[in-house]
Amino acid sequence: MNKLFIHQNTFRLISPLFSGSLIYVLILLLNNNVIQMEDQFLGEELYFCIGLSMAIQEGVRLILLLLAKRNKLTLFILKIGLQLITSLLFTIFLVSLSLYYYYDLLLGFTPTSSELVEYNIIFATFTIIYITLFLSHQLLNLINTQKITVELEKKESIKEDYVQFIQGINPELLFEGLDALLVQIKLDRKYATESANQSYIDTADEIVDNLAMVYRYTLGKRGKELVTIEEEIEALSQLTTLYEHLPYRHVDINNQTSSKNLILPGILLQLTEALIKSSIRSNQLRMELIIKEENERLVLVSEIYDQIGLKFPYDLVDKINVKYQLYTDRSLTLEEENNWRNVYIPTIPNTQIAN
Repeated sequence: MNKLFIHQNTFRLISPLFSGSLIYVLILLLNNNVIQMEDQFLGEELYFCIGLSMAIQEGVRLILLLLAKRNKLTLFILKIGLQLITSLLFTIFLVSLSLYYYYDLLLGFTPTSSELVEYNIIFATFTIIYITLFLSHQLLNLINTQKITVELEKKESIKEDYVQFIQGINPELLFEGLDALLVQIKLDRKYATESANQSYIDTADEIVDNLAMVYRYTLGKRGKELVTIEEEIEALSQLTTLYEHLPYRHVDINNQTSSKNLILPGILLQLTEALIKSSIRSNQLRMELIIKEENERLVLVSEIYDQIGLKFPYDLVDKINVKYQLYTDRSLTLEEENNWRNVYIPTIPNTQIAN
């Protein structure tokens, strides 16, 4: 708001010179006293009008700024009405008081009611023009702020859609799977003549099947809000089987669940993939992943094998909790104790969704 030209120091100094001179000319014209303007234009009355214009301008500006900062006035129309009425009352009071002081001190008599009305109407008109400039900028600023807010919301929505799309596509897993498939195909060609190495062809087919099953589940469940634990664990087994062919620590799933409760699709896949990639890579040592249920929570238990330079992405928990806020007031939590990492995932009963 301070960028408006009426708040610039140059305008605040020069504007009263022009407005005061114009008001003085209008008063002379209304009183049919053009001869005085020709004989003695630079007189006491001109200086009086300029000084009064400056005092009114600064006073009204201060009133408008103070009332514009009042957050209790939520209605824009109410705020405009209060600014207009307060500024006009201030103008009338200051003009009347100044006229009485000027006439009594310099001229020796009091102004007539017609002179008071005349001065108040002219100065009030200029006050309204000043308020119009101020409020038009304020209204334009409000409209632009609303447009920027809408654009920022759209930007955040697009950004969120993009993040979800990337999470669904998971290009890193896709490229690693294709790399493993390419290596396996080359091995197939190398040992194609040896019947004893028929397992290489079976392995390549298995990589393709696992990769297809993981992406079929991930992309197929994008439009679905919740899935059963059984569906999620079935897709998780395909993911861990796929990682058997990648240069990461291999995982054994110990599934101890039996309920039909629901969770968000892809949660177990994201957490398990984060555990695998943050663990020390080894083809000899395997990592056991225990999945069990406690008090309507799915518990993911694993031993901590984090790499020195690559830790578990703890911000993933916050991102998942943002999604969970739509379905439950409980949140996903992570605990680490005695070299074990426990991830508690809230589940949603099927009966709650049905109701």
